[in-house]
Formats: sequence, structure tokens, C-alpha cells
Amino acid sequence: MERASRSRHILGLDPGLARVGYAVVAAESGGLRALTYGVIHTKADCEHAARIDQIATAVEELLVEYRIDEAALEELFFARNVTSALSVAQARGALILVLERAGVPIVTCAPSSVKLAVCGNGRASKREVARMSARLLGLQEPPAQADAADALAIAITASRILPVAAEIA
Repeated sequence: MERASRSRHILGLDPGLARVGYAVVAAESGGLRALTYGVIHTKADCEHAARIDQIATAVEELLVEYRIDEAALEELFFARNVTSALSVAQARGALILVLERAGVPIVTCAPSSVKLAVCGNGRASKREVARMSARLLGLQEPPAQADAADALAIAITASRILPVAAEIA
């Protein structure tokens, strides 16, 4: 099947070092459909570089399996823990590198933009975002894992941002 004749596959990523939420959403003429979602887990007792490598490898596999057309990552927002912020930033950098090397266009989304795009309210709670994401994708219920729910919302947001960005370019 040629790319032009199939839906756009959008990868949403919620970066972290211990957990990376991921979601692949198909943007079709009839709306959005979740193809997969979940969490990439790394073990705290592993070396930092090994954890980054595990995350990168898992995302590379998603890129191939789902033939990703576009990707979106949530922007970092940390007010307190600088050490945690640095680790997440390093994992996020690895994700950006993997996507860039694969030639996948990337957008970044602020948490408030994701909430606004999915719920119509930039201050919506995580629970509201998860519920609305499930509703928009026709899921019976939101994912049990918050990181996966966040990744779904990020992918939904990208499905709304990327067509506009393509028209401007």
C-alpha cells in the first residue's frame, strides 16, 4: 500500500527515563483511530546509557512496525527536580535523534496545548484528558497507564497541528 493512499500514522511520545509513554494514531478521512499504545519501561538499576539505548531501540521498532509518518513529543516542564529534568531531557534528546535519523517530521507540544487541543481547556486535569482522548479515539476506557494516556493525547494534538503546519510550509 502506498503512503498516499493510506492514513497518516502519528507517533505520540511522553518522554521519560523510567517510563516513556507511546501511542500510534491513524489519522483517516473518518477521524482518528488508535493503532497501539503503551509504556516503554526501563529499570532503575541499569546504567543510564543502557536505559537510553533501550528507549531508542523500542522507538525504532515502532517506527518500522507502524510506518510512522509524523511524530510529536511533549515539551518538558519541570519546576522542582533538576536531576530528574536532566535525565528526562537526555531521553527526550535520544528520541529526537531517532526520529530525525528516520526522517520523521517532529512537532513539540506544551502540556497546556495538549490539554487545550483535546479538552478545549488548557487547565484540564490528567483524568479529563485521558477520558476525552479515549472518547475521541473510540476506546472503551482510557489506558490504565497515565504515560500511555498522555501519549494518546499528544498524538491527537499532533493530528490537529501537523496538517496546519504542512499547509503553512
